[in-house]
Amino acid sequence: MIQPKVLDRFAEIFGPYGFRREAFVPSYGMAETALAISFAPLNTGVELDRVDRQRLAECGEAAPAPADASNARDFVLCGKPLSGHKIEVRDEAGRVLPERRLGRVFVSGPSIMVGYFQEPEATAAVLQPDGWLDTGDLGYMTHGQIVITGRSKDLIIINGRNIWPQDIEHIVERQPELRHMDAAAFFVHDAQGEEVPVVVVQSNVIDAEQCLSLIHI
Repeated sequence: MIQPKVLDRFAEIFGPYGFRREAFVPSYGMAETALAISFAPLNTGVELDRVDRQRLAECGEAAPAPADASNARDFVLCGKPLSGHKIEVRDEAGRVLPERRLGRVFVSGPSIMVGYFQEPEATAAVLQPDGWLDTGDLGYMTHGQIVITGRSKDLIIINGRNIWPQDIEHIVERQPELRHMDAAAFFVHDAQGEEVPVVVVQSNVIDAEQCLSLIHI
């Protein structure tokens, strides 16, 4: 998933040296597709889609949110499929979802791999007989463009609510005592088999008592 704040920071640092924000070309790709699946238009920079965070988490709907909404989340549009390629967002039953509905991303096209080298079981797990590839990514379509929201295996589901680990990591990293970009959020199963969120962080604080106090932040 492309982080808008990372792009903003990059542009702020390198802008004085000649970098233009319009030079950003958000895209979507992976090794299994010989890299490229989609590209945003050239010389347009980054286009953001602001959605209601709560509706996305609870209903799987990427509903547009007002510019000044407090409970909003910005996602980067990654462009339309390249020539000869197709992108579909499907539900758990394999049905194609309409635009702005969150689901699993499938792709097809001339650059899709024929399989993993000497790994038939791994190939069969992601590559369908009709050539469609299960990317393992989550996202939604809007105006014909793909938006990637994260990896399906990374998604944390608590009481029926979808929680992206990146959101937890960003909140944790706001604490000045913790190292920026060094947080990792994931889930484990408790004794009852329920998913429990866990966050691993690296602290800038050396004092043991002060470190313990950070746990309760």
